[in-house]
Amino acid sequence: MLSLWIVRHGETDWNVQARVQGWTDIPLNVTGELQAHQLGKAVSGVPFREIIASDLSRALTTAKILSEYTGTPVSVDETLRERGFGSAEGMPRSQADELYPDGAPDAEPLDSIDARAQDFLNRIIRNNAKGRFVCVTHGGFVRAVMRVLFSQQVGSPPNTSVTSLAFANGRWILREFGATPHL
Repeated sequence: MLSLWIVRHGETDWNVQARVQGWTDIPLNVTGELQAHQLGKAVSGVPFREIIASDLSRALTTAKILSEYTGTPVSVDETLRERGFGSAEGMPRSQADELYPDGAPDAEPLDSIDARAQDFLNRIIRNNAKGRFVCVTHGGFVRAVMRVLFSQQVGSPPNTSVTSLAFANGRWILREFGATPHL
């Protein structure tokens, strides 16, 4: 069976400050690194074929920490990036929502991140008949996966949460959304 664990990166200072991150490359803070280590310890005995990470440092650092505990190789895939929020990036979310109630005019359209999510899922299916994979990404990408697979609008999952999917009988099955038993 093909299994995909989608992990949201650890906490950043901008998460704490409720700032719009998008493509701005904000690193993990101390809590985010601790969260990644806690998840790493929790999954240390789980066999994974590969850890695939967004190229943004908050996701890539989370992936590398998981790799330390699992011995699983990490590859980078820009498809897993957060949605680009254009000129709203760096603003407090409340200010961005007030200034751009329909989103910043230079933000990445929702259908673009949804297409990236669909492309990633199609490649996983096409290239792998079975195995367990970890994808370390961002809240916006997790929401895109939920939209394209299940037509669900969800909030951002917690930092270092695991959303678990399985592919069987030609369709994706949601096993768990935003799980954080390791925290």
